[in-house]
Amino acid sequence: MINATAIDNYMTNSVPENLKEHLHKALGRLEPFEQCALLNYPNYPNIGDHLIGLSTLFYLTDVRKTNIKILRVLVTLKEFDSALSNASLKPCA
Repeated sequence: MINATAIDNYMTNSVPENLKEHLHKALGRLEPFEQCALLNYPNYPNIGDHLIGLSTLFYLTDVRKTNIKILRVLVTLKEFDSALSNASLKPCA
C-alpha cells in the first residue's frame, strides 16, 4: 500500500534540497577542523570517483570553510602515512 504522507512529503520537498539537508545533517557530525590533508584523490579514468572527489572539495572549501593544505594522489600506504606525518594534519575524508 502506498503511504499518502510519504507521497505528499515527496511532492512538497524537492529531492535535491531534501538530499542536501540529510547530507549536511550527517556530515555535520564530523568534529570541527580548519585545515586538513585530502589524500588518495583519484588518478584513473572513473568519472564517478572524480565526481565524488570534486564534491568532497566543494563541501570542504565552500561549506566547512576548510583550508586544504595538501591534495595528493597516493599509491601506497607508506606514502599516505608519510604525507600525514610530514604535514602534522589529519585526513579530511
